[in-house]
Amino acid sequence: MPRFLMMAAVMLLAACSTLGVKPQNQTSQSQLPEQWSLQGKLASKGLGAAVFRWQQNGGDSEINISAPLGAGAAKISYFGGQLTVRAGDQTLQHQDAQYWLQANGLAVPLDALALWVQGLPHYRLPADKQDANRFVQAGWSVAVRKWQTVNCIELPNRMRVEKGDAVLKLGGMRWKLQTDTAPTGPTLFNKPAASECNAA
Repeated sequence: MPRFLMMAAVMLLAACSTLGVKPQNQTSQSQLPEQWSLQGKLASKGLGAAVFRWQQNGGDSEINISAPLGAGAAKISYFGGQLTVRAGDQTLQHQDAQYWLQANGLAVPLDALALWVQGLPHYRLPADKQDANRFVQAGWSVAVRKWQTVNCIELPNRMRVEKGDAVLKLGGMRWKLQTDTAPTGPTLFNKPAASECNAA
């Protein structure tokens, strides 16, 4: 199995540069709608560069990761608390998928990922807040390196997540938020005016 598949299959997160200042209006709870998507560039120790696409629908996650030039691909599905990993010709489910992740040093709490990429700790797990942009949860250090405003919501643009020797980076994070008011389908990135974001 390619080194990419052994390292990439379920982590998204983080990038370098100096730690940015957390926006004053960033809250401790998710402000995103039930459905959203995220894509960007992923890198990890021993992996190099890759790209990812993340689809979120409530508590269900689907993450596709692919290396450049067709070097490898993996698909992570987490539906109804059930995990499935598809990598190469393998399809692993439930405990077998967990064993695969553990064998590759990726035994991260999967239900926390959707909040971690928002720069937020999972509300059901204890977290140690290091500063305005960094916290430690389940042994993982999660640090936002750059914030951005998407539809008046402050979200990460670059992040770094690490635990022991595992260092994962996520950059160029592009968010799409599905609204509930679109008359003929989802409306993505209807950017509000600055006055709308600043209104009380």
